Amino acid sequence: MFKWEQLHQYGILIIVLEENNEAKWIIALGDDFYYDQNTMEPPVGDILLYEAALEDNEVIPLQYQKE
Repeated sequence: MFKWEQLHQYGILIIVLEENNEAKWIIALGDDFYYDQNTMEPPVGDILLYEAALEDNEVIPLQYQKE
């Protein structure tokens, strides 16, 4: 769990979650991500989660789920 103060947004594409003032996780929109706010259609494309590490960085694709 991360508190609101631990979340930092960089533009519209990346969110960084910090722990002890160090980046721990990154959430990013993939190159193919698209969302049209003028329709009821769900977003398409990739939302990616990965650990903030320089090496052995496995990307975890996230799935959209309707509420």
